[in-house]
Amino acid sequence: MKKPTVRVQLLGDGFSPKKLKERTKLPIESLVEFGEVYKNGRFKGKPSPYGFGYISVGVLNERTLEEYADKLIMYQSDLLENAVDEIVFDVYAPNKYIKAISVTPSFAGKLNELGARIEFTNSDSIEVLPNLKQSQKVISELSSLMPNFQKYSKLVNKLFKAIEEDDPHTISKLKEIL
Repeated sequence: MKKPTVRVQLLGDGFSPKKLKERTKLPIESLVEFGEVYKNGRFKGKPSPYGFGYISVGVLNERTLEEYADKLIMYQSDLLENAVDEIVFDVYAPNKYIKAISVTPSFAGKLNELGARIEFTNSDSIEVLPNLKQSQKVISELSSLMPNFQKYSKLVNKLFKAIEEDDPHTISKLKEIL
């Protein structure tokens, strides 16, 4: 079974992950650079109004969460100057681990100081796509559904909940709709 991992997501209108990385030397991976022109999807040909990057923290333990919260607090003025609007500590873990994770009062205080939040993703429900072409095809297909994304995401969330609660009646109804 995979161990829980953490990555810190940094997002913001006008945020440049590359510039922040140069300035702070934090190991930021850039996913979307502010002003970068989208190559596909509904925003194809338009510049991105926001930036999105992340820091891979590694295997979850109390020390790594505190350590990265402290680093971000140390660079808080740089984060603000570089238009970081949102900080998310994203924990990917099998359901077995999620049920046992607790947050210390110290870390909760640091999240508050940063204006950050923590999110948990059940990695049991994530299937890794075997190759880049398949991943791009799935992303393209999902992009074409974007006008109805909110409607579908609510239905998919209901389906996941029904599966989690082992409710076959609701599962079959939702499968018909989807």
